[in-house]
Amino acid sequence: MMNFTRRILGVLALLVLTGLLAGVPLLLWWITAPLLPTGLPSLTQILAALTARDDGTLISVILTIIAWLAWLYLTIALLVEIWAAIRRVPAPRMPGFALPQGAASRLVGAAMLAFIAAPALAGTANADTTTPQPITTTSVTATTPTDAADTGTPAPAAAAAARATATHTVGPGDSLYSLAATYLGDGDRWPEIFEQNRGITQANGARLADPDLIVDGTHLTITLDTPAAAVASSAETITHTVGPDDSLYDIAETHLGDGDRYMEIFDDNQGITQANGARLTDPDLIVNGTQLTITPDTPQPPTLDPTPAEAAEPPAVTPSTPDAATPAEDTAAPTPPADQTPSTPPTTPAQDPTTPSRAQADPRRAAAEPVITDTIDQDDTDNMVGVRASFGVGALAASGVVGLIASRRFFQRRQRARGAQLAMPEGAAAAVEFELRAVQNPLAIEEVDLALRGLAQHCRDTNTALPEIRVARLTGTTFEIYTQEPEQLPAPWIGTASGMLWSYHSDDDTQLDRDALAEIPAPYPSLVCLGQDLEDAHILADLEAVGSINVDGDPADAEEILAAMAIELATSSWADDLTVTIVGAFPEMEDVLKTGRIRYLPTVGRLFDDLQRRAQSDRLAMQLDDAPDLHHARVTAVAPSTWFPEVVMLTQPLTPTQQHQLEGLLTELPRVAIASVAIGTTAGEWTINLHDQNNVILEPLGLALIPQRITTEGYRRVLEVVDVANHAQPIHNETSPDIIDTLLDDATDWLHHHTNPDAPADQPTAPEPTDLHQDDHTTQTGHTTPVEAANSQQAAAADPAAPILGPVAGTPYLKVLGTVELEGADGVVEPNRAARLTEYLAYLALTEDAITARSIDDAIWPNRSKENNSTTRDPATSRLRKWLGTMADGQLRLDVNTFQLTGVDCDWHQFEAATRAPLTKISTEQLAAAISLVRGTPFKSAAVRNLYYAWAEPIQQKMISRIVDVCYELALRQLVDEEWLACEHTLATGIDIEPGDEQLWRMRILAAYARHNRGAVNEATSRLFAQLEGFDCPPEPETTDFLRRLDEGATVTDLMEMI
Repeated sequence: MMNFTRRILGVLALLVLTGLLAGVPLLLWWITAPLLPTGLPSLTQILAALTARDDGTLISVILTIIAWLAWLYLTIALLVEIWAAIRRVPAPRMPGFALPQGAASRLVGAAMLAFIAAPALAGTANADTTTPQPITTTSVTATTPTDAADTGTPAPAAAAAARATATHTVGPGDSLYSLAATYLGDGDRWPEIFEQNRGITQANGARLADPDLIVDGTHLTITLDTPAAAVASSAETITHTVGPDDSLYDIAETHLGDGDRYMEIFDDNQGITQANGARLTDPDLIVNGTQLTITPDTPQPPTLDPTPAEAAEPPAVTPSTPDAATPAEDTAAPTPPADQTPSTPPTTPAQDPTTPSRAQADPRRAAAEPVITDTIDQDDTDNMVGVRASFGVGALAASGVVGLIASRRFFQRRQRARGAQLAMPEGAAAAVEFELRAVQNPLAIEEVDLALRGLAQHCRDTNTALPEIRVARLTGTTFEIYTQEPEQLPAPWIGTASGMLWSYHSDDDTQLDRDALAEIPAPYPSLVCLGQDLEDAHILADLEAVGSINVDGDPADAEEILAAMAIELATSSWADDLTVTIVGAFPEMEDVLKTGRIRYLPTVGRLFDDLQRRAQSDRLAMQLDDAPDLHHARVTAVAPSTWFPEVVMLTQPLTPTQQHQLEGLLTELPRVAIASVAIGTTAGEWTINLHDQNNVILEPLGLALIPQRITTEGYRRVLEVVDVANHAQPIHNETSPDIIDTLLDDATDWLHHHTNPDAPADQPTAPEPTDLHQDDHTTQTGHTTPVEAANSQQAAAADPAAPILGPVAGTPYLKVLGTVELEGADGVVEPNRAARLTEYLAYLALTEDAITARSIDDAIWPNRSKENNSTTRDPATSRLRKWLGTMADGQLRLDVNTFQLTGVDCDWHQFEAATRAPLTKISTEQLAAAISLVRGTPFKSAAVRNLYYAWAEPIQQKMISRIVDVCYELALRQLVDEEWLACEHTLATGIDIEPGDEQLWRMRILAAYARHNRGAVNEATSRLFAQLEGFDCPPEPETTDFLRRLDEGATVTDLMEMI
């Protein structure tokens, strides 16, 4: 239906074009021919006409000339747009022709609909796209004028002789304009490429004589703006055409001399368009006929290797204090005593600067060099980007649910008692949460949100209408929108000649101001995922624009689709707010999700009457603010009451009266923010047809769809996971809060007796150290503070030897308390495999459950495409075993027959060992040494794009709780001992890990107040309120009272009681 409508519009536009170009001049000639002179008038005739009595002839002639000039003015614009559309390049902007060119562009774009089918939502753009396509094959070399002569290519201009050149193999969808935009930064420079390659023999044997006729597979030489000297030292490239039995391993063996280096070839060619039109995203899926670019090794001048002793020395380990919360004074934090401080071996010598860049990436480097894995490298595994969970939920809905869980756990930690651990889901519910984390893609959500708000900002700034989007498509790298009418969107959006298909690439958000866009109302708040196409791209629809979606099929299956859609809308970050009214199903959903977006009604009742009143109110509000439609109201920030959509989900059949009311709500103009999703057929042509489960079709697009749904069991488990996160139920309390409260009470009482009671309230002063440790009746050695008493008990109970903290020479050391790193391993590892192998090691080291091959596969490769993962797991295990090496007695650190680790240390294990006893029984020095191991949030930056460490959530929550408790205990002692700056550094670590813990913030402010640093007080207070604003929660009453008393000039002693 949509295809037919568009073709009708195209035919009508074509008729209008024909009329303008042919009919109008014929009509003008027929009307004005008698008035036109038969020749050029003489000067005498002109003067006579101007001075004689006018009988209407003169004005008729003038109007005739104006009419012909107007037609010519419009015709020039039409011809320019038609020629540009035929050549598939943007039309040049001509001065003085802005108005006719705008109209001509829309008319020509509409006329092309007669020849262009409706978008098929395929993985590749139409052939008329102006989007620069992925480069099939490119090699960059430094050339001289003789290079061109040798290749048979006409020599470029002399000015280009000192510039580098690129060789590009033409792929599907390529045009000279797109290549100029890619290589030269300006599509209008395409004639340079054409002139440089004119006359070359193309892949089909014909000569290149027409810039519009370039053949796939043709090799084009492009002179870049980059000086040749900049690439003269680079290795030249080899182009290899994949054969029937080729694999990247074999190709690496042939061209690089080592099959294990196949990932270098994959990295150089990742994302190119293969011979079948698909992109290269999996090293195991290369297509016959695909041309690969290979960079062979280039002989390098000999360099002196470091001595064996130098090569074996591990680097120094310097725990860093997070920048985000460091105190406002340039003073170093105190270090633990010498007997507690980890030994730090000397650093590795700096690498010879003459070593080439490729050699620097070579895995054959010093074994002791730490491998930092806070960024994700491509590994030899299946595509790790999940699309949907086993229970049907897609990546977008999963992202929303995981974000909701994270928010709830944040509030759980705010309410957590010291020493308690958060309640976590168990059994099947834990498995469901893991799946949600494995398939979520929050970065894609954020990028799409920024792109759409950026589009709305452009429309606001240019006073243009916001495009109406019916359907969108989200792949791993691109977001495509299909507009209702031809549009002209701003950069970085890239469109096709039809003006109805626009794409946004995930690496193009650098032009967007995130802070400014946060103030832009969400332009498409009812955008929701319907499922995935056969290429696993997410298909989305704007419910406001389509009005109604019918889910036609078995009611039980249809309810699963409605449930998934409701959960996604309830947790969507693309909407500032909305309401989902569910009629007749899922009464428990809002009771658990508690997002304020779900409303349950047992029956339709008077729902449509209420919606009709809202529609009338919204139309009146838009009329009063001169907003012609809903999009205009959002873009111009008027009539805010109309912005937030209501989506009605109907699981019950409607009466004829209700059916009529619904159709009126969805069709009456101007449209309001109301949409429906219904089981069966209610209104509109948009339908998810479930009658053939093996061939689900989205009408009217005729698109094969894997619908997003959530099974009954999956729905119950998702709600269970969220419900566990809703309640602050500690499951473990290692250190009794009563002990901590007693310590705090004793410390404040002791401070009351050993500070100056006469200090003026308006001039708070920190007591001198001597005042804190002695008075007129008790010497320093005769008085025991609560902290000293605790230390004495610890000294009596502890082992004589304190635990060793930090790396030990000769032992691989896994660091997870911050960015994930491994240092001290005996073997070597290829850089592209380090991230995955480090996660594998972390799983083996940290998981407390029984480890099996299946559990490893589920944790490390959760989105694998095949059930039998041995071909991936076994090589990874072997590489990890070689990387870890052997112990002094020759024993492997990773057992051959089991997954047992031996002789591998971890900073978290050391932290646990140092803080295993009740915290009040551990010495201050040992607590400080344990905190020195913490470099940031556990697993910080490890889960880039959430491909890794989905299994680590329970462990991370345990780590955060324990580290924060240790920070609190240590900071409390430092407050008592007047170690104000050390206290601030300790609290900086805790706040960096748990920014919502207001008790730590109050202590941080108190420490700065005690050392009379008003700037640090103001900085910490401002940061606290900024954090609370970001979390959308008010300060605790204790914080409000504390800051009020601080402003009144309370003493340190009084404020200590309020912590």
